[in-house]
Amino acid sequence: MRRCTILALGGAVALGGCGGPAPAPAKQRLDPEQVYRDTVNTQCIDARLDREIVPDPGGSGAADLAAYLRATLEAARRSQRRLEAIEPPPALAAQHRRGRRLGREGIALVAAAARSADRGEAPEKVLRRLEPALNRRIAEGNAVARALRTPQCRQEPLDLGFTR
Repeated sequence: MRRCTILALGGAVALGGCGGPAPAPAKQRLDPEQVYRDTVNTQCIDARLDREIVPDPGGSGAADLAAYLRATLEAARRSQRRLEAIEPPPALAAQHRRGRRLGREGIALVAAAARSADRGEAPEKVLRRLEPALNRRIAEGNAVARALRTPQCRQEPLDLGFTR
């Protein structure tokens, strides 16, 4: 089975946030929008690293896919919790809320796919349904990343072979 890069939702769809920029000199005034962008960009890098440590499915069966999706969910939920903790500056709040919503939607999609795989649904059927739905959220997440000017949060669409 192809490497299921479903964890893309953790960074692309869920614009999470933790970490932040290095402290500025005491006399320099910090721009809250730039601090926010730096924080979100750092989180997106962290989310990408979280995704990369999820091991590939051990096989091609439904149980293997379900285990992989559950591991994916844990990483995405961590990113989402970090996102929920960020207070954006007023000028960026609407896009931030949009990113949080996309993260919740992506997590719900992967959770539903994991439940389907747990019930023994064929992996190809689960992924065929999941790929286009996540790719729509990835595209919208990329629009949020452009609007927020957080390039580290952009993601490539999933290519599991079902949307060509």
